[in-house]
Amino acid sequence: MKIIPLLKVRDMRAAIKHYTEVLDFRLTCPDDTLDSPVVDLGHEEMELQITIHESEHLFGSVIYV
Repeated sequence: MKIIPLLKVRDMRAAIKHYTEVLDFRLTCPDDTLDSPVVDLGHEEMELQITIHESEHLFGSVIYV
């Protein structure tokens, strides 16, 4: 079983910079860009998604199982 959290961010460019430069994640989907509403990130065995799309409509966090 795999669990993938979807985390809301306010600024996608700043979030990608933080996750890739500070936390050593990498973009895992070749179609993702700095302007994508949802971005897939990975680090070793971990996966997560960040999104700006749901930031005003979604409360809490979402986890895909």
